[in-house]
Amino acid sequence: LERRRREGRRGSGAALPLADLDDQRPAHPQGIVVRLGRGAIADPLLARRARGEVVGGWEEVAPGVAAYWQGVRRKVVPHHAGGRIKQWLALLRRNYPEAEVLYQRLRPIKAANDIDAALVAAGILVELPLAA
Repeated sequence: LERRRREGRRGSGAALPLADLDDQRPAHPQGIVVRLGRGAIADPLLARRARGEVVGGWEEVAPGVAAYWQGVRRKVVPHHAGGRIKQWLALLRRNYPEAEVLYQRLRPIKAANDIDAALVAAGILVELPLAA
């Protein structure tokens, strides 16, 4: 640990800005090991950003929200399904203002069928699920 401090290395779990990764690339041409952890949950495009790719915004994340909700609806009882998407949207809203708007819209809704309808109205889902 002391050596890490002297060399200016960050310890396990420390946040590292993407700009710091750019500074490290020339010194490590074969690549850098990066653990994304919760940051990747709050920003699903984080890994691509870390690789230096140009990525879009909410329009790239929204289909993942739809796919996640559809998976939740298949596997989680309707009474608990809403909490799953609200929890993820609460993390996404750190990076995407559109997630904040959607979170606020879904927050008071309890019934999974009503969340389905709200997601269709928001343009996240194309159509209501046939059977949930």
